[in-house]
Parts: sequence; C-alpha cells; structure tokens
Amino acid sequence: LNLPFASEDGPDCEFARLHAAVRLVLPLLPALAASSPVVDGRRTPVADNRMAAIARNGREFPAFAGEVIPEPVWGRAAYERGVLSRVHGELAAVDPEGVLRHEWCNSRGAVARFSRGAIEIRVVDLQECPEADLAIGALTASAVEAQVRERWIDHSVQRAHRSEPLAQILFACIAHGERAVIADTRFLRAFGVREPKISAGELWSSLRRTLWPAGSPRCARFGPAIDLILRHGTLSTRIARALSRSPSRDELRELYLRLAAALAEGRMFVP
Repeated sequence: LNLPFASEDGPDCEFARLHAAVRLVLPLLPALAASSPVVDGRRTPVADNRMAAIARNGREFPAFAGEVIPEPVWGRAAYERGVLSRVHGELAAVDPEGVLRHEWCNSRGAVARFSRGAIEIRVVDLQECPEADLAIGALTASAVEAQVRERWIDHSVQRAHRSEPLAQILFACIAHGERAVIADTRFLRAFGVREPKISAGELWSSLRRTLWPAGSPRCARFGPAIDLILRHGTLSTRIARALSRSPSRDELRELYLRLAAALAEGRMFVP
C-alpha cells in the first residue's frame, strides 16, 4: 500500500505528517491482515509468520529492518541521515562499490520512497482475494488519514511516540493477530479509546464504526468484507480453525485447494 506525499522538507512537511500517522497505524495491521499460520507443512501458534520472518530477516545487518517500526524522523534529510545512512553504512564492508546504496535496501514495515513521493506500507500479510485486499487497504488508508487530520491527537503528540512501545504492540499482533491485547493506554488514546485495555480486533471494530459510519461510501463498498474479518477473524485465524492441531500434508493440500478456489471465484474464505 503506497500513500503519497507532496512535500518532503521541513518538520511540518507532508512526509513528516504522513510518517507520524503511519507509525501509529502500522502495529495494528497484522491484527487485520495476518494470513500465514502454516510454515513448512506445520501449523504454528504464530498468526503472521510472514512478518515474523521479515522481522528476523537480515540479522547480519540489523539496520536493514531496525525495529520494523520506522524511527521517529521528520523530513527527507533527517530520514536519509537517521535511517538510510545506517543501512548503507552496514553494507559498506560487503558493498564497497555502493551498488546497493538505494532506498529499496530499507526493510522496515513502512519505508519512504522519495523517488516516487510515497510511503510504502509493507505490513500486510494477505492475498485472500481482491475484495479483501482492497478493503484492508481502504481501512488502513482511512485510519492513516484520520491521524493526519489529527482526529484524536495532534501531530506533535503523534511524533512523541517512540519506536520501542509501538514495536511491542506490532509483535503482539504478529504473534496473536486480532486476539493480541493492547494495554498501552497512551497508544489507545491515540485512537480515541479510553478503556485501559482492549484486543486489537476490538480496536479495529471501533475504528471501522468511527471511520466508516453507516451510509458512507466506503462503508457501502468495503464494509461487508471488513465486517466478515471482524466477525470470523483474520484469514490466519480462519485457516487455523479449519485445520487439526497437527495437519497432514493431505489435509493441508485440501484446505489450500479450497483457498485457491475462493481466490479464483473472488470470494472470502469462511471454514
């Protein structure tokens, strides 16, 4: 999912505002889009194994992915100094000619693509069908837009959120999907939630009601797909529900044939 910005210089530029908003929404995405509970023929307790693998990727070069949540930097110069220079610095020993000195070496969950004026959100583990993919993209964009417009907290407060607490929420959602419990009241207040703790799925339900009220265009177009996810769980949860605890290869093959058929027919999977 690529979200555009028109200006990139200065602490109050469009990039800075968008980057602050994206950092807040990013930790919640696996609770909506996790779809990989099976790895190497085994059902695992992890909801989003794709993102778990990305988080472990490049251990030899830890600056590649950082904490997955991007650093709190505002403006292109600060981003190049605080993020890209670290990545390129780690690569220097194995890439003396600088062949890899490009922005695409950055493997964070959201990366700045200054070459095309967009922030690319990469924390979406879903290929269920176009309807589901588009609905999740639309709700993600709506949540980011609400933060950019300072619906719940102003931009200066958004910028004060450190990467480490956001990363803790992200990894909880990677592990548990919509069942992850969020007890960070400061984070919850950033989305207008006053309860001391709620599940990530409950937070998404609140956002869906708030951002897409009945009768709104996005509610009419994408609401049914999101409601199915909120009612039946992420695709990861639905896949796990359809499998035995230790599924055989034949059981896995049968299930993924059903998933392939649902994709071919453009419908969401409900076991």
